[in-house]
Amino acid sequence: MISSRVHGYTHDELDQACLPRPDCSHLAHEGISALGESMRPNHASWAAKVHERLPATPSRKGGPGIRVGAVASGDAPAGGTGDPALRPLLAAWPELAAVELDGSNAARAITQVRRAGRTHVPVSLVCGVAGTASAGVRVGSLRPDEDKPWKAYAADAAATLIVEAIRLAWPTPPRRAG
Repeated sequence: MISSRVHGYTHDELDQACLPRPDCSHLAHEGISALGESMRPNHASWAAKVHERLPATPSRKGGPGIRVGAVASGDAPAGGTGDPALRPLLAAWPELAAVELDGSNAARAITQVRRAGRTHVPVSLVCGVAGTASAGVRVGSLRPDEDKPWKAYAADAAATLIVEAIRLAWPTPPRRAG
């Protein structure tokens, strides 16, 4: 998952709901979003470089893919679109493609640096999606035995994607050390 926009949320324990934080919404770097879009048709071979093995779970199938879209980022883990706690987020931001944990804090820090006029620092999130509501993941759910292999696989897939995107499709080659 590559962010085109990062929307912040907070989890309300009392209501058991994820509440939108419009003050924590940030545009992502357009170049990174475009890079993700170009990887799908032009460099589909990146997925073969993922080191972790795809976990064998009957409820989850398929290898890694690339999706570019809006990401909700907050202070509590959340499931997919079927999770009732996400209804306020989906009502506020119907275009959401994923929900992740804590990336909005990094985006907020970068935005504060920009507003202070010190520098221009682009921000984007590249994250692996390890679970969905259809697989039983819910806000605050802790299923370490079942989720651990998927989290490792999703993290490896996200890292592999960004490394291969820089290697294959970045407009300017990375600098060499030395």
